[in-house]
Amino acid sequence: MASADTIEVTDFGAGSRVSDSSRRRVRDIARYSEKNARLGQLLFRLVNHLNPNIILDLGTSLGITTLYLASAEKASQVYTFEGCPQTMAIARKHFKCISMLSLWRGNIDQTLGKALHLLPSVDFAFFDANHRYEPTMRYFQACLSKVHEDTILVLMTFTGQQKWLKPGKKLKHMKP
Repeated sequence: MASADTIEVTDFGAGSRVSDSSRRRVRDIARYSEKNARLGQLLFRLVNHLNPNIILDLGTSLGITTLYLASAEKASQVYTFEGCPQTMAIARKHFKCISMLSLWRGNIDQTLGKALHLLPSVDFAFFDANHRYEPTMRYFQACLSKVHEDTILVLMTFTGQQKWLKPGKKLKHMKP
C-alpha cells in the first residue's frame, strides 16, 4: 500500500479527516482510512473463534480489513460494501485469492437492503462506513432483521463527534 498513485474518491459519508480534496494518494488512504494491524488482528481472532457463516463488512475501502475477516474463516461467506468505484477496484485486486466473497459497490443506503434480502441471517457484521451517526444507525437497524442470538455486530465510533458519546443507550433498546 505504498503506492503513490492518485485516485478520485467518491465519498458518501463524512469525508476524510485529513484531506478536503476528492483526489487522494492510495498510500494516504491506506495510512489514514484503513484499520491498523492490531484492530485487524482482533477482528481476525473474533471471526476465527466465532466461525460465522455470513459476514458483512460495511466500508471496504482498499480491502485490508475485509482480508482479515475473510482469512479467519475460509468457509464464511463475506459480503463487503463500498461506495467508491476506484477504491473498490484496488480492493478487488487483493480479493483474487478469496472465493467466498461478494462485492457490493454503490451507496450502502441502496445496496445493503438488497443484500440483506438475499441472506437468511447475519452472523457477524463490521460497520466502518459513512462515519456519520444517522446513516450508521440506519445500517444497524436494517441488519437487526437478520440477527440471531449469536450474532456479533461491531461498530466503529469516532471521537470528537458529540452524537457518538451515548449511542449505547439507543442500541441497547433496539430490538430485531
